[in-house]
Amino acid sequence: MQGKYIYILLTDTGTLFTKSIKKYTKAPYNHASISFDRDLNELYSFN
Repeated sequence: MQGKYIYILLTDTGTLFTKSIKKYTKAPYNHASISFDRDLNELYSFN
């Protein structure tokens, strides 16, 4: 039986809007994406 994995990618997009969010949250990342393949060829993005 082969295991199934979910890959989570956290990024800082660098847009003006996200810079404003970071100013208040002090969080290093502001964008999350998930993928079901190891090579990250197809990502599902949440903002």
